[in-house]
Formats: sequence, C-alpha cells, structure tokens
Amino acid sequence: MAVSPDHSRSPICTDMGREILAHRLDADTRVYLSWGTEEAGGTHRKPTEDLKTHTARCNLAIRALLEQQNVSVKTFCQRGGH
Repeated sequence: MAVSPDHSRSPICTDMGREILAHRLDADTRVYLSWGTEEAGGTHRKPTEDLKTHTARCNLAIRALLEQQNVSVKTFCQRGGH
C-alpha cells in the first residue's frame, strides 16, 4: 500500500510511510501519535473538522500502515493543543 497522494506534500509523512513499508516491524512495537489542533491548523469550531487537517490525515495514514504490520497504535488529537 502506498501513502495516499493527499499526503505527498509532507516529507515526514511520505518518508515515514516509505520506511514503514520497507521494513518489517516487530509485532510487539507500540506507537503513540499525538498532535494538537493549533499546530495542525484546526478550526476550533467542530471537532470533526480537526480530523480533516493535513496533519491529522497524515497521522491516520501512518497509523494505517503501522496497523498493517500488527503494530499497536494509539492516536490522540488534543483540541487547542500546540
């Protein structure tokens, strides 16, 4: 699975996606991805809109790639967080 083209403008997303795809990760690996709505350019109006930012979509794409390798992944979007 390739990293979604929506994330092609983000080196961290595409580079990390390529690294995940290129390596077999131990199933005992655990990853925590956290970001704040302020750093991601969230809306402050609707929590559902905060998951549509580029940062959120990138983190969710990385999560999906990791989960394909049976890695345990937790994600958290902190409303108002930096």
